[in-house]
Amino acid sequence: VSSPLQLPKSPTWDDLQNIGDVIAGVHLHQREDFLIFLSQSDCAYIKLLLNLFLSAEGRGEDMTELAVIVKTILLLNDPEIIEYVTSDAPTFESVCAVLEYDPELREKANHREFIRKCAKFRTVVKMEDDELVS
Repeated sequence: VSSPLQLPKSPTWDDLQNIGDVIAGVHLHQREDFLIFLSQSDCAYIKLLLNLFLSAEGRGEDMTELAVIVKTILLLNDPEIIEYVTSDAPTFESVCAVLEYDPELREKANHREFIRKCAKFRTVVKMEDDELVS
């Protein structure tokens, strides 16, 4: 997995400020290469970032930089990335958990609690073919 930008191959918690600066500085002409990098190997780099969250939340780390990075990636609105984020419940919940720490929110959100207790997912269009549903 090689990056067109100067991103660490295996990000650590100490790299987040640098990663945030690099991502914020992506120019329009770099966008496509950056999206290809993020979506390769089944979004491996995003997985690494989400794994940082899982290990750091319990330690009480400041999550705002990671929240900004994940939000910026989502706002690129790339179909492959959106597909990855919504493909399974644990990944979706991890992304929602990171976004709870978005510094633009007046107070910490409770996305996970809302998803677990309040959200009701319904089938909008009934699909008979099990292969299509999975």
